[in-house]
Amino acid sequence: PASRPIRCVRYRSVGGCADRETTWISKELQEVYWQLYQAGWAYSFETWHNDQLAGGILGIVIGGAFIGESMFYRIPDGSKVAMVKLVERLRSQGFILFDAQMMNPHLERFGAYTIDEQKYRILLQQALQQKCFL
Repeated sequence: PASRPIRCVRYRSVGGCADRETTWISKELQEVYWQLYQAGWAYSFETWHNDQLAGGILGIVIGGAFIGESMFYRIPDGSKVAMVKLVERLRSQGFILFDAQMMNPHLERFGAYTIDEQKYRILLQQALQQKCFL
């Protein structure tokens, strides 16, 4: 699948992340993400195959930090491709921190690792001083 970054599209990315049997993304929270998108804080990094949305990652950008909120796929490996392309994009734009919030085997396979709170605070402070753009 090809990848293209798009600012958060309410009914694609937020809806894709929320469209599960069990989800923590309520209708109210979907509205909050929409407001964050309008303010320039919320983004999605979507993977497309032909004209079909394959998967994506929803997150918040603050300076040089990308805080991953959720991810989804509609086509097998759609979210995996989005993850690889997002990391490439974050690196190319000078981002310092990609906070995935939770470690799991899926993220570990892509090189994610845990850090202690002190290291996190240092990286976050550095990231907040950066001006990075997706």
